[in-house]
Amino acid sequence: MVKGTLHPRDSPAWLDVLNETLDACAAHGRADLAERLRRRRDQRAPGTRIAVVGFPKQGKGYLLNALLNAPVCAVGDASTPAVPTEIGYAADPAAVLVGRARENVPVGDLAKELEVRPPGSLRRVEVGLPRELLGTGLVLVDTPAIGDPRSRVRRPPSTSSPTRTR
Repeated sequence: MVKGTLHPRDSPAWLDVLNETLDACAAHGRADLAERLRRRRDQRAPGTRIAVVGFPKQGKGYLLNALLNAPVCAVGDASTPAVPTEIGYAADPAAVLVGRARENVPVGDLAKELEVRPPGSLRRVEVGLPRELLGTGLVLVDTPAIGDPRSRVRRPPSTSSPTRTR
């Protein structure tokens, strides 16, 4: 099936409403709005994001590299990441450093590029790999270590559920 299309019997009710809205926009001369809705409808649905969180030097990078069968996360004596590394699907391996601008770098040079960046110059790293595991929209996130002074995360997330007050 083509991305963004569903068999009519599999389409959710909201998609029927959206298609009716598109027809109404076209009937009332709002081609601009119809085009915006059409683009939104055809966008790939966001997938599941799994963040690997933990203390320094506990094997977060090893785990992700093993799952992906690719050395994309810093491991061993390499410095731990100061920014999140988001790993999703791409037809060809690719890496982008995201700071004030987006900078493409070869995936093989990623560790070296991260070592020479001044602290605070990046917000995140995006990596794309041609892996079946990621093909369904799954995004794995290697997070900065909890307690790392370069990280904004200073303590583990609370495991208790928030209490509601009325």
